[in-house]
Amino acid sequence: MTGKDSFATVNRLTRAQPEDLDRLLCGFDPRARPPGQDIAPCPGPVLLPPLKLARHDAIAVGVALSAPVGDPADVAFRLSALAIEQDVEVIVLSMPDYSGIERFGFRTEKVAGETEAERDACRDQLRQFWGIELTLPA
Repeated sequence: MTGKDSFATVNRLTRAQPEDLDRLLCGFDPRARPPGQDIAPCPGPVLLPPLKLARHDAIAVGVALSAPVGDPADVAFRLSALAIEQDVEVIVLSMPDYSGIERFGFRTEKVAGETEAERDACRDQLRQFWGIELTLPA
């Protein structure tokens, strides 16, 4: 996220939350199915291609979420401040399906896996993909 994007995120912060229409309407939609299952990464080591979305001069910081946050707007404000002050890319590594941070425009990656080893492999793959140099607990 560039400095300009970070400022735009701060300007859009609000405690108002959109209604989850999917949950409300799924009972009326015959095409609705239960959500899919997460697939853990392949255990074999492979070289990842270079990431075209990231800035070459940016430092990526991961933020690990183990549960949905209580006040997503406050967390988003703090993450935006971190991104602006330190000129870093913030990548959210989320254990729950929905952390609450997604709606603010942060790159959010779901940590998949049924066992701790699979989740560790997923975190490692995400760190390599995004070039995350530091992971902070939320």
